[in-house]
Amino acid sequence: MSKIKLGEWMWRFLAVTMLFAVSWTIWIIYQLSPPALIMNAAFEAAAKAKGKQSQTQSAQGVIAPAGDPAKAAIAAASSGAEEPPKSAAAASSAGTEEPAKIAAASAPAEAAKPAAEKPAPEKPLAVKSPDAEVTEAVEAWAKAWSSKDADGYLAWYAKDFKTPGGEPRAAWEKNRRQRIGAPKSITVKVDSFKVSLDGENRANVTFRQDYRSDVVDPIVTTKTLVMARTDGRWLIQREKSGN
Repeated sequence: MSKIKLGEWMWRFLAVTMLFAVSWTIWIIYQLSPPALIMNAAFEAAAKAKGKQSQTQSAQGVIAPAGDPAKAAIAAASSGAEEPPKSAAAASSAGTEEPAKIAAASAPAEAAKPAAEKPAPEKPLAVKSPDAEVTEAVEAWAKAWSSKDADGYLAWYAKDFKTPGGEPRAAWEKNRRQRIGAPKSITVKVDSFKVSLDGENRANVTFRQDYRSDVVDPIVTTKTLVMARTDGRWLIQREKSGN
């Protein structure tokens, strides 16, 4: 009788041991391969946590980039956010309005910039006095002479210039060209001008002339020119040397 009870208890022990072993094996398999329902629950919990983190960052002043309102609504719904889809659309419109607000804020600053300064009007050219014009004409005549520019020198004589002794104009010009071309160098200095006007277009100018060349000794003399304004230029009509 005792042997029968001992065998019964042994079988019971073995059954409990086998049941424990099978339960342990099932639990291990369950831990390694959880059901799809549990996996979905885990993903939803992670999405909710991420949505709450995004809401916290937005509340702290983080501006999310503007996007598609439909995508924002779907993202809000999938994250488990309690706010309705309108909040996503409002966030999107706020994101698009932000650059407009920045542009509007910068517009007054640009409008406040001072207008470009207008260039100062050009000063009118100073009108030269007749005395200055006559003096500059004599200096230009002497410069052409010093440069041995016969054409430039003769151009300062008017068409009605009275040649010395009534010599023909052509002969007088030929003689002057020879006298200008003969020396290797010529220097003519003029100074001590005295100008007297005879009306608006005539003037007498007296000055000191210092002539030097490699051909003759220096000649310093006082010269008087009678000049007339023709076509805006003062030209020589008469020429006299000495007092």
